[in-house]
Amino acid sequence: MNMLNAASETPNPFKRFCDVVALIYHEARNVRHLVRKGLFQEQQWRFLISLPINREDAWDKISAVRGEACKQSSADGVLRVFQNRFRVSLHDLREMFANQNWRHAKSYGGNAWAGITDLAMALSDAIRKDRADEANELLAKLEIARHNTGSLSEKLAKLENGRDTQDAKKHC
Repeated sequence: MNMLNAASETPNPFKRFCDVVALIYHEARNVRHLVRKGLFQEQQWRFLISLPINREDAWDKISAVRGEACKQSSADGVLRVFQNRFRVSLHDLREMFANQNWRHAKSYGGNAWAGITDLAMALSDAIRKDRADEANELLAKLEIARHNTGSLSEKLAKLENGRDTQDAKKHC
């Protein structure tokens, strides 16, 4: 299950957590803009910067990591998979997104992602502590969380639909 499921279905907080973390790392590839301006050191962010610029191609690469992360048995395991691949933690990403140099970015990156990352870290904690009600509340907040160009659930839907389209074209 992912954030796109009908409300009548029982949400799977762990799977949704994997989706949200993947989306945060996907957005974090835009750190390249701040690196180019000399505001961040390239070395720390090189694994995110190495992702394709094209959002669908980048999502395809991230989806492979997400698949591995979803095989884990804990929220910490999910975070470890992403951190091992990209060499930055969710906390590092939160600090990067909170950087004031994002405030004029209109179509990528930005301070709104710091708040989204905060929600994801809280969700990780709720899953870790087996607090189902709290996890479900956080998931509801994440589904409607707004960033530069819409809600998280809208962004995930666009990326997943683009991926389905790419897969269909490969098989034609």
